[in-house]
Amino acid sequence: MLPTIPKDQRNRVAHFLEKQGFKPQALSVTCDPEHKFELALQLADLQVAYQIASEQDVSVTVACHVKPLVNLTIKRNMKVVKM
Repeated sequence: MLPTIPKDQRNRVAHFLEKQGFKPQALSVTCDPEHKFELALQLADLQVAYQIASEQDVSVTVACHVKPLVNLTIKRNMKVVKM
């Protein structure tokens, strides 16, 4: 289905999917790196979030991406330790 969605409409479709509770599908549809990063954090997909953060401008990455990514990593590791 994704190839049939025009690229200029994918972000709108992704936001719609997110609002309907289909975050994994929204993550696969969106073309916006900021939206993709936020969805990856919400889904605790550290690999995707790290990839996006590492591709961004350094000043933007530190301010917007590194802190939430570190917090999620710490939170996730704490859950693993508690088990």
